[in-house]
Amino acid sequence: MLKTENLAYSYDDKEWIKFPDILCEADSSHLVLGQSGTGKTTFLHLIGGLLGSKKGKIIVKDTDISSLDGAALDNFRGDHIGIVFQQAHFVNAISVLDNLLIAQKFAGKPVDKSHALSLLDRLNIGQKAAKTPNHLSQGEKQRVVIARALINKPAVILADEPTSALDDVNCAEVVQLLEQTAKEVKATLIIVTHDNRLMNYFPKQFHLS
Repeated sequence: MLKTENLAYSYDDKEWIKFPDILCEADSSHLVLGQSGTGKTTFLHLIGGLLGSKKGKIIVKDTDISSLDGAALDNFRGDHIGIVFQQAHFVNAISVLDNLLIAQKFAGKPVDKSHALSLLDRLNIGQKAAKTPNHLSQGEKQRVVIARALINKPAVILADEPTSALDDVNCAEVVQLLEQTAKEVKATLIIVTHDNRLMNYFPKQFHLS
């Protein structure tokens, strides 16, 4: 479950971006829509714990993460929030599998190789587990990004513009992949985007303006 209340942010303490209150239950999917400059990325970084909130509350699984900082916030985010960034970032010197395992280590979780391999298999990328990321296609990298976001069985999955650079066919495939995998771990899925094609897939929407 994810909820925000009276959330606002300022980069200079002069101009404030105010965000709508949202309530997203577990095992539900939502779009956050808005054109460039409306604060979509800021909103995602706030609810993902990557930016510290200055006003309001962000509640994930009954915990107000806006009251956490430092190691406590890092640990909570590692345990409960998975983020699919628009640009894939990997440790290119190690294998796809090891990129998932270090995500477990950073979250303070026991390393579970069988779980990581099973997740890669479910995303149809298991055959690439021993490859390094620079040997993957763009579509394969995207699946690994999703696997890494899911590896710690998060309560909330955040996806930042996951379809903006894709044609219609690949857009539909990524949408289905995100929604299906989120349902498998009973997570709340939030997609932040300006891609209006996604409006047809997700009836639950929040608009930033």
